[in-house]
Amino acid sequence: MAGRAQARSAPCEPKVHLRGLNLNLLVAFDALAGAPTLTEAAQRLSLTQSALSGALKQLRQHYNDPLILFSAAGPRLTPLGERLRPIIRNILVIAEDTSKLSSEFDPASSAAIFDLRAADWIELIFLKDVLGDIAAKAPGVSVSVQSTAPRPAKDIFAENADLVLTSEAFLDPDRPSEYLFEDAFACIAWTGNTHVAAGLDAGTFEHLYHVGVVTGAEGVSAVDEMLRRHSVRRNLTVRTSAHAILPQVIIGTDLLAVTSRRFAMQIAPSLPVAVFDLPFAVGPLRIAMQWQAYRESDPAMLWLREQVAARARIMPALPESIGTSVQ
Repeated sequence: MAGRAQARSAPCEPKVHLRGLNLNLLVAFDALAGAPTLTEAAQRLSLTQSALSGALKQLRQHYNDPLILFSAAGPRLTPLGERLRPIIRNILVIAEDTSKLSSEFDPASSAAIFDLRAADWIELIFLKDVLGDIAAKAPGVSVSVQSTAPRPAKDIFAENADLVLTSEAFLDPDRPSEYLFEDAFACIAWTGNTHVAAGLDAGTFEHLYHVGVVTGAEGVSAVDEMLRRHSVRRNLTVRTSAHAILPQVIIGTDLLAVTSRRFAMQIAPSLPVAVFDLPFAVGPLRIAMQWQAYRESDPAMLWLREQVAARARIMPALPESIGTSVQ
């Protein structure tokens, strides 16, 4: 009987394979594609160089393609390697997120780890309060917050982010999201800047030099992209990677800086900084949070999103205008 029962159950056993590939080989490819040398890739994975070379050999045999070419100038992906890279990165992100899923979540006893991404000014005006709420309700939960440059949320999720807070312009249309609060653009200047003593007009805005947040290898500025859509230009001569440093840079100079209105109004009372409405009409700055679709119903993520949404619901309304300046 036992033999017949075993025979009947055999056809039901799953036969899962990846045509000769396994997840470890994909991890090896991802490390090699993102490291300057094979040695550094091996160190990141805590492997020997020979072990990583063996993994690359299997990948090359499987795809019948060298995939990655090494030279004194650094590694270079073949066309097939370039096509595989984002696909494999997405597979690994999903695999890692799968390990975070749970059937229930108790904030009082959980030791979950959340990875949040947001621009530094969103951290300063909003996320700091959310982190305080989480610490009070879930003392064992760990939260890692990394400041992000203005860039598509899709790219940020490729880095294993759990939750991304960003302006709606950068949301990924293929992932779920939720609107949080509205902000606006504002311009800040040193209170000793005589060029704006009587206010800020469009001519002065375009004539004076600016400091701005510029990120990425090509020096992309989200503010300048917005201004370009409204046929406005600025003389950007000083570049930084963080909004938080903008007020410190303009003090004692004639420089202007465009930033979040909420952020500007938060820092103005404690610094010699004047805050102005932009001297031309631009749209609002709407902030939302976004997450992976396959974690839509995960209890831990549901709880995290509710902490963020609850804090957004009690944010003060944004004034329609700040007038000439706030000092």
